[in-house]
Amino acid sequence: MSTSIENLSHFSVSACSDPNSLSRVLELFALNSLTPLRVNARQVGETLLIDLTLAGLDDGRARLLHAKLDALVPVESARLEQEVRLRPVVLEQRCA
Repeated sequence: MSTSIENLSHFSVSACSDPNSLSRVLELFALNSLTPLRVNARQVGETLLIDLTLAGLDDGRARLLHAKLDALVPVESARLEQEVRLRPVVLEQRCA
């Protein structure tokens, strides 16, 4: 078994608890042809907390998306954390 490197970008967004906030945040990724691996949203009082994880973004693109998230009207704050991890790769075996 071999391994490959996987880049993960975790975005944590705090936004006004408005019906359009979640769709505006997700739209940014859709417009960039990106599909998050994971999305979690929860309302806490008047705030909507949104956590997203994407794989395969390079550092520059992740930072650009972070800046664009932070500039969205309903967003109060946005945080970016990046993680690099090793992932096992299973090699396909073929019968002769």
